[in-house]
Amino acid sequence: MEVKDWLTAGTALTGAVLGVFNLWRQLSTERIKIRVSPSLVIERSPNGVLSSITVAVDPVNPPQSVSLSIEVLNLSAFPVTIDEVGMTTAGEGRVSFFGAVTKEHTTLPIRVESRDSVTLYTKSYTTTEFAKALHVFAETACGTRAFGESPAMKSLRSVASNISNRGAAR
Repeated sequence: MEVKDWLTAGTALTGAVLGVFNLWRQLSTERIKIRVSPSLVIERSPNGVLSSITVAVDPVNPPQSVSLSIEVLNLSAFPVTIDEVGMTTAGEGRVSFFGAVTKEHTTLPIRVESRDSVTLYTKSYTTTEFAKALHVFAETACGTRAFGESPAMKSLRSVASNISNRGAAR
């Protein structure tokens, strides 16, 4: 092969690789991408809400009820509408957090602009209701569901499971 043939083959290969890369990138920008981050609400006051994704539930003195805050971050290149937030449970079950609101008391469905987020706060649930929880989720109007987990949720699930097991043993 001559130099001219090598240059032609190299240019053709570069064009093919760039074509595949651009196709992948275009398909990626057209997908719905949301991130879900659950937190435990530590305190509610007229001045605001304090929540944490890392705080652990005290296993010795667990609370009777718990509220969650769920941050939904839209990583898509376009706005999405969040229709539902909830948690999946063991098996095929799921629990919707009906009545979840923003700090401005806006209810679902909520439109979230590109690269923006919304935080939803749930009502209080008894701690034992989280014993079979697997993940917290957010679902869009078109049915795309994203799941989230945090150290706080793992701690809550563990404590709730222990409480439920103690109650079943009695």
